[in-house]
Amino acid sequence: MENGWIYIAISMTAWSITPSLIAFDRAKYNNIVANASRSLFASLFILPYVIFMGYTPSWNTLIIAFLVGVCGAIIGDTAYVAALRTGSPGLVIPVSYTYVVVAQLIGYFIGLNISLLDILASFLAISGVYVTYGGLSGSKGSTKGLAYAIIASLAWGLFVHLVKYGVSIIDPIVLNFLRLFIASIILFIISFKLYGIRNSLSAIYQLKYTNLSGILGFGVGGSSFYVALSILEFSPTIIATALTPLTGVLIARLLLKEEVETRHIIGTVIVVASIIFASI
Repeated sequence: MENGWIYIAISMTAWSITPSLIAFDRAKYNNIVANASRSLFASLFILPYVIFMGYTPSWNTLIIAFLVGVCGAIIGDTAYVAALRTGSPGLVIPVSYTYVVVAQLIGYFIGLNISLLDILASFLAISGVYVTYGGLSGSKGSTKGLAYAIIASLAWGLFVHLVKYGVSIIDPIVLNFLRLFIASIILFIISFKLYGIRNSLSAIYQLKYTNLSGILGFGVGGSSFYVALSILEFSPTIIATALTPLTGVLIARLLLKEEVETRHIIGTVIVVASIIFASI
């Protein structure tokens, strides 16, 4: 059990750093090429492990990896990046992270062992994110940004259930490799159609920070999260991911030598409290 929380801590740390890395390449890419390149480099990072394991996928595992890739990297992550580029973070991030509630509600209705306390804890976690980003009233995000954030929330809510099932039939890290590799192929094909092969491939060489974010976020963070889902109970593991936008703010401020505001601390405490409630 303790090892599971170590994996969660690793994934949260990796995911907290990746937004800052992506921001360095903000003007150099479109959303599809960026996620294609991130997925490709992350899958190459994991490939030695897959080779060492000598794993041969079955049709069942390929199908579940395909679905995980579609919901996670292709729809969810692409919509999230698009939301951040077209809307205010104060609006986009809290709305996107309502996937924590969406995932709990899906689990409740499909008969998983999820209590009303777990769902309430999820709402509490989102409240912590809301407090950290100063509330939605001060945001000036566009309607398009809000729409992308809602799409990301719904896709991620389904994604975590697919991952939970996937890690019950396949090695978590192998599953992450398969979903990333499949997602990168699909995203590159889409990019080739929209932007041309030459422009798409040349973009890879310009996205050094984005590629690093893929290795760190998708490779290290994603693999650690998959392993955690195979060890820990569903509800506290999912709610713990709500710490990511909070720790991301704290890390960014520490790197920029800025003062950490009181609302950031309060928001973090609220989310931690929600994790404790879900673990009761």
